[in-house]
Amino acid sequence: MFSLRNVNPINLLKHSNGPSSNARRSLANVAAAAGKRSGIQLNDVVHGFQLRELQPVPEYNMTALQFQHLKTGAKYVHLQSDDSNNVFSVTFKTPPLDSTGVPHILEHTTLCGSTKYPVRDPFFNMLNRSLSTFMNALTANDYTMYPFSTENQKDYYNLMSVYTDAVFSPLLNELDFKQEGWRLEHENPKDSSTPIIFKGVVYNEMKGALSDPSQLFVSRLQQRLYPGTTYSTVSGGDPENITDLTHSALVDFHTRHYHPSNALFYTYGNFDVVEHLKRIDERVRDIQPLSKQPNPLGSIVPFDKPQHVVEKCPPDPMGNPEKQTKVSVTYLTNEDRDVQESFAIRVLTSLLIEGAASPMYKALIETNIGSDYAASVGYDNGAWQTSVSFGLQGIRPDDVELVQRKIKEVLETVAKDGFDPQRVETVVHQIELGMRHRVPNFGLNAGFNVSRVWAHDGDVLESLRTAQQIQRFREDYRREGNKYFRDRIQRYFLDNSHVLVFVMEPSTDYLNTLAESEGRRLNTHVSSLTDNAKQKVFEDGERLIKEQETKKDLSVLPTLETSDIAKEGKSYPVELIPVGSASSHATHAPTTQWRSTNTNGVSYITLDSSAFSSLPRDLLMYVPLFCSALTSLGTKTKSLAELDEEIRRLTGGVSASSYESIRPDSLFSGGRTHFAVSTSCIHSLGASDGVDAERLAQVYDLLREVLTETAWDGPEVEERLTTVLVGLASNGMNSVVHSGHSFAMVAAQAAEKFGPTPYAVNEELTSGLTQIGFVNNLASGEINIPDIIQKLKLIAAQLLGNKSDMRFMVNAIDSVKSVHMSELQRLSNVLNLSNSGRLGGSNSDAPAISTRTSQNSYSLFPLPIQVNYTARAFLTVPYTHPDVAPLSLLSSMMTSQFLHRELREKGGAYGGGARLSPMGGTLSMFSYRDPPSGMSRTLETYDRAIDWACGIKQHVNEKTLSEAKLSWFSKMDSPVAASAEGSALFQHGVSDEMKQRRRQEVLAVTLDAVQDVAHKYLAGSGVTSSVAVLAAEESIKSIDGMKEEWEVRRL
Repeated sequence: MFSLRNVNPINLLKHSNGPSSNARRSLANVAAAAGKRSGIQLNDVVHGFQLRELQPVPEYNMTALQFQHLKTGAKYVHLQSDDSNNVFSVTFKTPPLDSTGVPHILEHTTLCGSTKYPVRDPFFNMLNRSLSTFMNALTANDYTMYPFSTENQKDYYNLMSVYTDAVFSPLLNELDFKQEGWRLEHENPKDSSTPIIFKGVVYNEMKGALSDPSQLFVSRLQQRLYPGTTYSTVSGGDPENITDLTHSALVDFHTRHYHPSNALFYTYGNFDVVEHLKRIDERVRDIQPLSKQPNPLGSIVPFDKPQHVVEKCPPDPMGNPEKQTKVSVTYLTNEDRDVQESFAIRVLTSLLIEGAASPMYKALIETNIGSDYAASVGYDNGAWQTSVSFGLQGIRPDDVELVQRKIKEVLETVAKDGFDPQRVETVVHQIELGMRHRVPNFGLNAGFNVSRVWAHDGDVLESLRTAQQIQRFREDYRREGNKYFRDRIQRYFLDNSHVLVFVMEPSTDYLNTLAESEGRRLNTHVSSLTDNAKQKVFEDGERLIKEQETKKDLSVLPTLETSDIAKEGKSYPVELIPVGSASSHATHAPTTQWRSTNTNGVSYITLDSSAFSSLPRDLLMYVPLFCSALTSLGTKTKSLAELDEEIRRLTGGVSASSYESIRPDSLFSGGRTHFAVSTSCIHSLGASDGVDAERLAQVYDLLREVLTETAWDGPEVEERLTTVLVGLASNGMNSVVHSGHSFAMVAAQAAEKFGPTPYAVNEELTSGLTQIGFVNNLASGEINIPDIIQKLKLIAAQLLGNKSDMRFMVNAIDSVKSVHMSELQRLSNVLNLSNSGRLGGSNSDAPAISTRTSQNSYSLFPLPIQVNYTARAFLTVPYTHPDVAPLSLLSSMMTSQFLHRELREKGGAYGGGARLSPMGGTLSMFSYRDPPSGMSRTLETYDRAIDWACGIKQHVNEKTLSEAKLSWFSKMDSPVAASAEGSALFQHGVSDEMKQRRRQEVLAVTLDAVQDVAHKYLAGSGVTSSVAVLAAEESIKSIDGMKEEWEVRRL
């Protein structure tokens, strides 16, 4: 996996398993407890590792231990915690010297077999032999990381063995390099008369990645900001350069960089660190010293004056053609290893850009110069010397200088006038609130932070002490006042010569130019081939196919057994509590689903209504805009800036959204469109562990104000709504390129000829390609804001006028229950809420299943992309149907045993598989970032996948079935955030009892049952399917000769 930008550590650490309010101990006691628990004291040597540092991190209820391996020099950080979701990773510094993508292709190729595990693709095979909660690998700008997490100790050491052998003893076969990186191969590898083309998993992945307008913008900007350094390359690989990489260069890069002396081991959780040390030492102690030095990061030579660069990009066919220019002004700032200074600049950047009260928002967004901030905007620590960027996308070419001028004016004004101290404290409050959130991936996110800081030669343990950074910031700001920020604005922005003004303009010839360039490169490669070399290309293609199709003995890989699966699943019991007494006009009181759980002093509140279920479809299309506008317009008593600051001061944010639900026992009845508004807030008074009743009252008042007093009228409202609308439209294409396979699946499931379910239809209308096209049409040309406002008013009236079926969900500790229930009663009285006790209406006129008519459907969506996303959907059964269990395992085995090989290994797609939607009642096959020439092959692969599935007993055995069960349970049993406990019941009516029954059904599934459902739902009499393809405009030619009746659908 290629990661273009790094995540800020504050954003990583804001999702934590922090201390419960009654578990705060002195630093000395924490360190002593850690030493006693592990039996290791400072400077002790255990299994070849010396403990160099031992530091408590009480804000996250953990202790950090930093070791060094005395023989090899390997660094090792362990974060000791009571968290059961244990994490392991090994990271290497891998700064590239060119854009051939060598670190990225090496990341892929190391996972294609090792000395101890000489099988094809042990990584993907382990996905089915494990109960992991996360498995992946990623390439950043200057390091490569191999992380996993699991709650099962046996699984943990199985995966550690596979991962460490993969990185230190990979086979690095040339055929694997050609499969994962790039190769010359006949379009049909079995037919030497077909053209020779470029293929390769990473090659197509990066064609897709750089089709994403945001990734392209950020990548090209970074290359220009850091000339002459490793950051002037594309570490993931630029397709223009990937085809220059040789297998020998890949092997040499591994020799230079994948060595313990250039590695950081990281572990987190409640497993014994001594056992970790033992196993890591056994793996690395006999590795010989490094013979070649790793590539250096390189020094950065400051610009002597600001630079101005213009580059081209593909146009957005759905956007306003006159406003598609992007511009950013980016400043080189501090060294990433200076943790405290990084904290200061991050706070400064937040004050400048975040929220409606921020000066950049007022100058750039409210003025509607552009559609949204440019993708680069913010503080970026992806390089060892960080940067801050301001800018806009969706502007007119003539407004580039205007944007630059406004950015400079904002910086000059803020340097002169400073910030309101309350705004400064609000930013810090957001960080403190974030520290309290209890989510399952904290250890993984902390590992990302640790790896980046280590790669940039920073103090890893200092980077974890967020509370210390906050305390020092407050002390310095209190002492210096506005001078604290004024000096930094002057130094990093106003007096800085290392500034890049980066402009990206659309070109209608962009994709043609890329295609012509690829054609020239291909011609150069092919024309240089001798007859013998051409024969070798053909033979290599045949050898690769033979290798891909040869069944390997996987018994060498470690595995769990079904006996390792917990018989009882995790449960999240809830209470259903009527909110006081019903109003005089109601027949039932609204209900609160109360989930009592440890939330570290945070309350999670959701108000839910199914009032939108009776909206006509023309209004339903406006629901996403309504949800975005609700907190973006201000209220009758507060300006947008005042409202935004109030939200930030009191909560972790207020979000409005819609979602689809359907009865667990039916696909064609009981469908509902829900509106939900959610927030989180600190409910404790801190060290006293009391309840801040006044704060909770203010939070509920805020929810009421957002729901009932949003300002829908006035010139300012019209301008703000225009801002919201244009912002939604500009982000649409980015989301399609990033998640094209998901959009393709939803489009296939909702195709009219297919006879779709209400769930699928409404999902497409509110979050699919139809919604993206709708919003872009609204935002193009002359925007009729008055008409849109009238539509939004009708939706608001529907929400507030139909108050039956409103309900609440609160996740918090029991000690605050009475305060919440009192506030909920007050809110209910103000809103005059009731609950009818009946199912709401439905905005779907879909027929009952007994009258459903269905035909095969084929849809092509032409888009400005260099890769394809292809989906084929089949209707199945509702959640509670017993066939869901074998269907779940069928989709898993179709992915791991057939589609992965055919789509990724043979076809060159970055990914592909089969996915069952238990709530939506569909099974879909999909490809992700498929070669543009591969549409016919992918569709033919889906046909063969059905034949394979219908004869699955000939292809797999009981061991394979057990592995599919392990894969299913690894997802089923993954830990969830405190805020999400009980959400399946609240949103979809799926109870813990239903989940437990499903566990038992899955454990009991036989291969006979899997083959039966394959026949029944994929190939039985009357079975129909729906195909949706997202592809380049030229793909229209490829469907002309197909026998199916295709519909070309333009957004």
